[in-house]
Amino acid sequence: MARYILSYAGSGNPQSKDLESIRNTKDVTVVDDSIDSVVLVEGTHHSVSTLVDSLGDWSSSPQQTVSLPNARPKILRKPQ
Repeated sequence: MARYILSYAGSGNPQSKDLESIRNTKDVTVVDDSIDSVVLVEGTHHSVSTLVDSLGDWSSSPQQTVSLPNARPKILRKPQ
């Protein structure tokens, strides 16, 4: 299962029935819903795309992670 970001594109805040529908969808687990217009979910591509198609003003995109570079300096050669 992968993580997807669901974003509300309508005007104002999303309807509470939309948020309940997201929480109650089988095969989709809500990971973070602390912001009303953005919900992080975990599920299969098929189940998430089916959910978004049924909601209307919502869109989904896969969560992407970026590795941070190592900020510690490295010694390239032994001091003389």
